[in-house]
Amino acid sequence: MTPDTYLATSAIPADSADSAVPAPITGGRYGAPGAAARAAAVLEREGRVALAGPWGAGKTTALEEVLRTLCSGSGSGSARTVLRVTTVEEDRDHVFGALAQMLSHCGTAQLAALSGRQNEVVDRILHRGTDEPLAASEQLPARLAVTALLASGRWILAVDGAQWLDPASADVLGYALRTLAAPALTALVTERVHGRARAAARLLGGHPVQVDVDPLDAEGTAALLDAHGLPTRWAGPLQSHCGGHPLLTSVSCKALARLPASQRHRPAMPEQTVDAAGAWLHATLGEPARHTLMLAALTSRPSLPLLLRAGRSDAEEHLAQAQAAGVLSVDEASAVRFTAAALARAAARSGTRPLRAAAHLTLARAVGDPVHEVRHRALAADLPDQGLAEDTETAAATAREAGERALAAELFLLAAEITPPARSALRVRRLSYAAQEAACAGSVDIARQAADALAAGRAEPTDQVTALLAVVDAHGQAVSDLEPLLARCRELGAGHPDLLAAVELRAAIAANVAHAAPERALRAAGRAAELAALAATAPCRRPP
Repeated sequence: MTPDTYLATSAIPADSADSAVPAPITGGRYGAPGAAARAAAVLEREGRVALAGPWGAGKTTALEEVLRTLCSGSGSGSARTVLRVTTVEEDRDHVFGALAQMLSHCGTAQLAALSGRQNEVVDRILHRGTDEPLAASEQLPARLAVTALLASGRWILAVDGAQWLDPASADVLGYALRTLAAPALTALVTERVHGRARAAARLLGGHPVQVDVDPLDAEGTAALLDAHGLPTRWAGPLQSHCGGHPLLTSVSCKALARLPASQRHRPAMPEQTVDAAGAWLHATLGEPARHTLMLAALTSRPSLPLLLRAGRSDAEEHLAQAQAAGVLSVDEASAVRFTAAALARAAARSGTRPLRAAAHLTLARAVGDPVHEVRHRALAADLPDQGLAEDTETAAATAREAGERALAAELFLLAAEITPPARSALRVRRLSYAAQEAACAGSVDIARQAADALAAGRAEPTDQVTALLAVVDAHGQAVSDLEPLLARCRELGAGHPDLLAAVELRAAIAANVAHAAPERALRAAGRAAELAALAATAPCRRPP
């Protein structure tokens, strides 16, 4: 089941609320609640509305909220009955499948308004009786029967998934909607699309009012975090991970809320979020397009010309499909940007390890930048390679001199990973450089990877503490949850006043900036000064 589809429900009398419909988690202008409020207002005014949004945006949730509003009597449809059609991709191949779903929920009393011939048509659509099922070529009798049914009462037609209506059902429903003007027949239609909802527009007569289920803004993301008992200050990182996408954001919040308090530092991207993003790619794009997106995700600066040089001759078409699915955008300079970091990570992981290695070698030949060429060769390597490790360290130094600190951190980490085990001193040095560059770039993930690798290799306490402090520094001012990390630094730095002085300095900053505790900050700063004097060093400078 896709996130935008639910099992078909029976005709819902508009004067009875459906308690099974989930209440929205957040309010505000964005996401499903905001779209539902706008769509309900349009229905009040126009009687027809199209709801559009990409995979997992919350279109079904918005539709159900609109129906619940109408069913509760707060809208104009308080004396109406809802006819619901919910489609899945496989429905496109079943002639009159959507009509059969809709008509199967109509009772004898509702069908009593039809003539005998029209009831025979209904029976053939529903495959009832001994007559042959209605053929796709027999759309005219189906048009007349369904239009007569919808003209016999006050209905709200809700179609969830116009993109998957079978052509015969779409023709009949479109005819009925053209024949019966609003408010005699109110209609609400959703379509999975990023941009113009063309299938919904055709169904509703060509130019309906379209309401988009917009991404969550920072305020909406913060509200969702708060609803899960998580710090609202995580809204920024979560916006980067999820791009405001409601389903990805919800999955992230649920995964982060399950973490023990000791692990709730700066929010890392949960694996569940990457899995959900992967499901989005598989649900909306074919394998050739996903392969093109894998190459785009594996390079630091994806663009249409680069993908064409890498042998993806259909890259322009594939990128257009991905844009229509809301997965990425392409600017006027042909640069490609994924709408969420989770989508980029899922696209990069969409192939097997051998396939990704081959893609990196292809990109190394196509990228045209010596630093990035080395990066791709290093990412393709499976075994230690001292020569390639030296080339990667040189490329890292070049990136550092150019001020590309995040790239330098990644390259130093890659150089360490492919350093032969016998060259342990070189490996420690490269990991230390990676941590230092990550601290300057604010790259928490790379700093933590370097620190973990140093701990796993049983590096000297000085190297481990320096790397852990780089993790702290990479957090910038978001240091409120890092006390366990500082405690670990104190354990490793026991007997080393210079290291302890650096730890206490960070503790002073955290107390002052994150906890608004100036007295505690003053005590920590005093300890840092005493330890620094004892070590005859100055720990106030962060790593270069």
